[in-house]
Amino acid sequence: MSGRSKGSGHRNLTKGQRLDAMARKKDERAVRQAHQRTKKMESYLADDDNFGSFKNQLGKLGLELRDIPGDGNCLFRALGDQLEGHARNHYKHRLDTTEYMIQNKQDFEPFVEDDVPFERHIALLKKQGTYAGNDALVAFARLHGVNVVIHQLSSPLWQVVK
Repeated sequence: MSGRSKGSGHRNLTKGQRLDAMARKKDERAVRQAHQRTKKMESYLADDDNFGSFKNQLGKLGLELRDIPGDGNCLFRALGDQLEGHARNHYKHRLDTTEYMIQNKQDFEPFVEDDVPFERHIALLKKQGTYAGNDALVAFARLHGVNVVIHQLSSPLWQVVK
């Protein structure tokens, strides 16, 4: 017999099931918030005079803008989107990239800024929502054997070569 009273309307869930349900609700809430941020950004971009110019610049190259929420996971979402056609595996890409950086510490440690120890930098970079920088771009490109091309309005292309 459970400790709940009869007729309470609650199903008898295990602690694990309750935790799973809470995690699912948290994920759903995060998706809703990301969607709201994206809609806000779309509205902002529609009002931005440069939006049309940038869209045209990309269009001439056969490219299109993709909506990626700027939530600190955006670099890995964008890279995953280009690699796989979707951004769902952004956390896996983050972990794989940081593991590559650890395995190739000699290539990345000299570029860590602000006198932060390399291990601390990697620990922070492993956390979801932490904005990543050029070092992660280089690591991702090398890990996956791809070139990463960065487009900016009316500027030369930046290329990270594998």
